[in-house]
Amino acid sequence: MSNSALSAKWLAEDITEDLQAPEGLSTPANKSPFSEEELRRIYAGCDAVGDAKPPGPGYWPWSGEDVKDFIILSIYTGLRISDVATFDTRKPLGWQ
Repeated sequence: MSNSALSAKWLAEDITEDLQAPEGLSTPANKSPFSEEELRRIYAGCDAVGDAKPPGPGYWPWSGEDVKDFIILSIYTGLRISDVATFDTRKPLGWQ
């Protein structure tokens, strides 16, 4: 505990001195549900999508690189799909 809480007399004693960290706390958690091999396969699939298609049959306005960016943003930030789908770099993060 911070000594400032004691010195400010918010607490009469250090109530945290006998607390122990949970077992395994120092082991980093796996942040991604995918293994490195699965991520390589996903990225290869994104590369296979290719470029955006012009209006007409098979039209889509996004490229494989856009899909890869979507996946990378999801994996490394933990944002939900809906948050990534509405992500706008022109707006500040957080409150809208």
